[in-house]
Amino acid sequence: MEAAELESLDEAGRRAAAHVIDLDAESNDCPACGEPFSGHPVRCPSCGLRLR
Repeated sequence: MEAAELESLDEAGRRAAAHVIDLDAESNDCPACGEPFSGHPVRCPSCGLRLR
């Protein structure tokens, strides 16, 4: 992302923009809510963000 775009985001938005998940890993943290999850769900079990 461009620096100007990052500056317009709040802290949670900057954290989500910088977060990359490995869909092949056994565990990850949701880029939207930060909740850890395991396995390969289609949606985050906590907030419902579509992961695939």
